[in-house]
Amino acid sequence: MKHKIFPCLALVLSGVLFGCSTTVESPREYLVTHDPAERPDILSYSKPSAESLKKIKIERVFLTGEQSAKMIMLPKSETRFHTRSLGCSTAVENANSNAPNHLSDLPIRYHNAKYGFTFFLPASWKGYSVLIQQWESELRSADYQTVIGMEHGPMIVLRNPQWKASEPNQDIPIVVFTRSQWELEIKERINIGAGGSEKEIAHNAKYVFAISTRFDWGELKGFQEAGRIVDYNQAANEPHLPDKPEK
Repeated sequence: MKHKIFPCLALVLSGVLFGCSTTVESPREYLVTHDPAERPDILSYSKPSAESLKKIKIERVFLTGEQSAKMIMLPKSETRFHTRSLGCSTAVENANSNAPNHLSDLPIRYHNAKYGFTFFLPASWKGYSVLIQQWESELRSADYQTVIGMEHGPMIVLRNPQWKASEPNQDIPIVVFTRSQWELEIKERINIGAGGSEKEIAHNAKYVFAISTRFDWGELKGFQEAGRIVDYNQAANEPHLPDKPEK
């Protein structure tokens, strides 16, 4: 029988990924292991009937900022699953299984009194350094046709203590906007860097602290860890400002 690949079905349960199916009607067996050395569990899967599919109920679940932060930072162990019928093998792996999963795992507190900004880091960042740089951007007219000036401001760069010129680690560059500059950024009348956009980490009455959605695209050493640290701090500071300024 010619097999047709059906979109892979995944069930995340306690950080474990299960499942893969085909459109063949007969039941298929799956070998699921957490460790190649372990004896695998054998699961069976049959294509659900049309009547069963009608009974599936989907609900939207809303999480608090603290809950979403914990989920973002949960370590994911490596899981492998094989299908006898297809002979395929897939591995899901977290590059850092010791990722922090709650505030006590981010014990280092950076605080900038000048801007009223606080950011938490894991213990592995002890001895980190702080660089204050400047960003600048052309300011475009409301119709985006003309450059009418320049905007600029500070950028707080947090640097991993393992950073070396010969082998740089991923920095965490945090852009500081005034509230009025943030409105310009949201309206795309200013633009920091090439491509991407700025996502808010936190804000206060005077400033918005943001980071580029592409800050870790260079895949430098530690880029995945830096991304998780940013995700946690961002989730811990919810709610954020609206995507578009209120009129």
